[in-house]
Amino acid sequence: MKVVSPYEELKSWFSLENYEQLKSLTIKELHTELAFREAIFDSVNFGWEDDNQNLRSILEGNPILSIQDNNHGHFGKGQRHVAQVSFGDIKKLENKLIMFSIDFFEENGDFKKELKKKPITKTMRDFFLNQNSSKMYVSFDLGMSSDEEIITALQTMLPDLRKEYEIEPVKTEKIGLAKIRKLVDYNIIPMMDLLIWAKFKKVKISNMVLSRVLYPDFTNEIRGEDHIKDTDRPVAEKSLNGETTRSLEYFISKNSHLRNIPISELGSF
Repeated sequence: MKVVSPYEELKSWFSLENYEQLKSLTIKELHTELAFREAIFDSVNFGWEDDNQNLRSILEGNPILSIQDNNHGHFGKGQRHVAQVSFGDIKKLENKLIMFSIDFFEENGDFKKELKKKPITKTMRDFFLNQNSSKMYVSFDLGMSSDEEIITALQTMLPDLRKEYEIEPVKTEKIGLAKIRKLVDYNIIPMMDLLIWAKFKKVKISNMVLSRVLYPDFTNEIRGEDHIKDTDRPVAEKSLNGETTRSLEYFISKNSHLRNIPISELGSF
């Protein structure tokens, strides 16, 4: 893996000026920027980057993805933890059963009696030996229960489900206004783009290169190699892996009144 000179390949597409608008984004829009980059990084990992319009947009000098017309509506709910099940989801599960075994069906094509009574998650884990399958399919009736009753029922059910399936909860790092502001002040999103590009090109970018590209001599604050290595790069890598996005989702869900506050105004809170 070769080391890239910032004054050659990187400067052919990367400019800090293209990221000036980040400061005027809201907390919700910042979350969207992070979520898009997490998805782009995944696409590069799986070799799907050729079809990724957002990656092309970044490399063409248009890195503010949340305001682009083709991205309106994406990640709009601001959370990934609970979602409605679609008929498409059900069809995908049925196709898996059909693909891997006909023993799940009667001669008339209906599910066998013992399968009908078995929870979907348990079926997927037992029959396909897929212990990583952790998605739960539960139902509740909004018209038959109060919000408090539904929330209480889920709170009671969760420990039992985790014990039954031996699935530990994911630990989410708490984030506050100061850390949110640092995501912009410390150029975390531009760094994420540089790391995505390096992954895409299969090259290595040193901390020294990141420091020189993200903090040119004429900037007011320069963060050197040690800052990049010990603080900034780990944050950018966590963001690419979804950890920061989850933290920001949690913050927004707990502080919905702040979701439309511009990042530039966080200093007054």
